[in-house]
Amino acid sequence: MNDYMFDGEYRPASMLHATNLRHAFVIPGEPQVKGRPRFTKTGMAYTPKETRTAEANVLEAFIESGGDLITGRVGVRATFFCGTRRRKDADNLLKMILDALNTHAFTDDYLVHELGCSKYYTTTDKARTEVSLYSIPDEMIAL
Repeated sequence: MNDYMFDGEYRPASMLHATNLRHAFVIPGEPQVKGRPRFTKTGMAYTPKETRTAEANVLEAFIESGGDLITGRVGVRATFFCGTRRRKDADNLLKMILDALNTHAFTDDYLVHELGCSKYYTTTDKARTEVSLYSIPDEMIAL
């Protein structure tokens, strides 16, 4: 993990999340992966219904928890607690969160400069996704 210089002091990157936390929320239920686009017989691409529903659930949890738009550079940390042992790639779980929050939690996904992701198994009744969003100050310089 990189160290950063901020206000003339070196800080470990692990401190960045805690010191600049802007919003945290929980999405109840089994974490969902971002589905691959599907194609019609005429070649038109579309997003599967399961993916659209899952993205709507993420956005609903964000809005209901009082989330608002973060301008500037942002970091995203997601922890997935899966209630089933189905194979789910962590990157596809994270992609679901990022796509759902794009333009709602941050102005554009190109402003996401840091990502963190963990996946754990639990019982089905405790399945959930915990998301933290934090700002990255413009003065921060990666070393």
